[in-house]
Amino acid sequence: MPPPASASTRRFNREAVRLEDQAPDGTTINRTINVCPSAGVCAKFCYALGADSGYIRFPAARDRDLRNLRMVLDTPLLWQEKMAAEIRHPRYQPDPKTGKRGAIRIHDAGDFFDDPYTLMWLHIMRGAPKDLTFYAYTKEVSRFRRLVEPNPPANFKFVYSRGGKEDFLIDPSRDRDADVFPAPRTRSPAPERRRARRRRRTARRP
Repeated sequence: MPPPASASTRRFNREAVRLEDQAPDGTTINRTINVCPSAGVCAKFCYALGADSGYIRFPAARDRDLRNLRMVLDTPLLWQEKMAAEIRHPRYQPDPKTGKRGAIRIHDAGDFFDDPYTLMWLHIMRGAPKDLTFYAYTKEVSRFRRLVEPNPPANFKFVYSRGGKEDFLIDPSRDRDADVFPAPRTRSPAPERRRARRRRRTARRP
């Protein structure tokens, strides 16, 4: 699919990204991309989309992620080429002199949302520089059973993340897995307690 002529509006919800593009003939093209298709209860606590903590609320971060997503969808070979070049940057490479290990985490939000995207990452990892390790958390258990587990790249470490729709497929006896625990919110003292504290402070004054 060729890239649309221009982007108009973009909307995020808990799992999906809606892209509204302007075609060359002036018509509007709507696409909804679920970038976390196996998200479950974790969607309620997604740090990337949180109203008070999510970086997606910042226009620059949102536009950057949308630009990257459009490249994956519309020009996948270009995205793969750019990503293969990016991972060769010196900042990602191990340095024996300082003891720095070369490691790249795939995704700080989102997941391996379809087969072609997952296969592109496998190709990138297999062609990566020596001693560079990749790691990822994923809820795409069935996809990884089909595409990754039969022949995983030697430099890829992955962990199944619980809180998704495919938790029942995770086998703790053989799979590396992790759970998601939302941080407790700090609650403000009730008005009565605040008034009581003020009274105590006042009473202590000489």
